[in-house]
Amino acid sequence: MTLKWEISSNLSNVSKYEFDINWETVYGSFELRIDECSLGFVMDRSLSPDEDYFDILYKIESLLKALVNAQNNKNTIIPLLTLCLTEINIRKKGAYIIVCYQYHKGNKKIWEKKIDYSDFFSCIINSVDKLIRQIGEMNPDLLLTKRITKLNALKEVAVSKNNLL
Repeated sequence: MTLKWEISSNLSNVSKYEFDINWETVYGSFELRIDECSLGFVMDRSLSPDEDYFDILYKIESLLKALVNAQNNKNTIIPLLTLCLTEINIRKKGAYIIVCYQYHKGNKKIWEKKIDYSDFFSCIINSVDKLIRQIGEMNPDLLLTKRITKLNALKEVAVSKNNLL
């Protein structure tokens, strides 16, 4: 499993206060890929530099919440309204994570993939770290925003829970 994204939001002059009140997220292109199956896309910024297709923080945070839920043997459904009323259903089954991309109504499967739990865990935790690092490089003040602080705290929950498994 791989996660890729390209941030298009210009964060360089955004204050912590402004981000907390007016922004709360980072936009750009985003792709989740498992083997030959993918969701979303990462576009060439030189072709379309100002396009904002996905709420990147929402996607990463949702996958991190799904990881924590899987650690607690709970399923997670992540709505993907920007992708034709579809959703991702993530659940743990033994030593694996099952990721099912399905239609929102009727739960009809588009595809389903089985991922080793440790690969899923590593991908999500590394992606959270990478995104936070990128945001910090664009504007270090944003590392103190409510949303990034919550994301870091949730990551710590996942890491500590993983150490107990």
